[in-house]
Amino acid sequence: MEENMYKKYWTILILFLIAAVCSAYSEDAAKSAPNIDGTYRLVSRFQVADSSTVTAPDIFGMATFEKGHRSTIISWRDQNGMVFASSIIAKFTFTDSSYSETILFGSTHNEIAGQPIKYNFEGQSGSSPVKRAGSKLTFKLPLGAPVLTFDGDKLISTVEKVSIDTWERIK
Repeated sequence: MEENMYKKYWTILILFLIAAVCSAYSEDAAKSAPNIDGTYRLVSRFQVADSSTVTAPDIFGMATFEKGHRSTIISWRDQNGMVFASSIIAKFTFTDSSYSETILFGSTHNEIAGQPIKYNFEGQSGSSPVKRAGSKLTFKLPLGAPVLTFDGDKLISTVEKVSIDTWERIK
């Protein structure tokens, strides 16, 4: 009978240790898994060409990354009051090594360039590699120009030689 009690004790101890190791592993995996979910508000745009900074009311933007879906709306006015407005709805997959997305809908109104409203229902897909440097996660949107860098509650969107947008996560 005493031998049976020791077997039960050791079995319980081993199961407890396995559960503790699994719990620690899943906590480490959750910490290392990239997370960009949230809603971000555009704070400012630095324009490379003339070294100026644009803020509201001349530029607005909201971007949401949530549960595998992205929506981005951005609009600005030029010095003559002409408008550029763009919206995108996409689904995405994000891992330590890759960002992939499929555009579900997009629209662009480029009054500045004198173009009519364009709609995108084509369902284009693409992938880009993800780079990690400390807390920073960086990748290029696979179907568009900006390179996105997430760092805590900040998002920097860069179009090389054109603009650098600063976004902040809304809590």
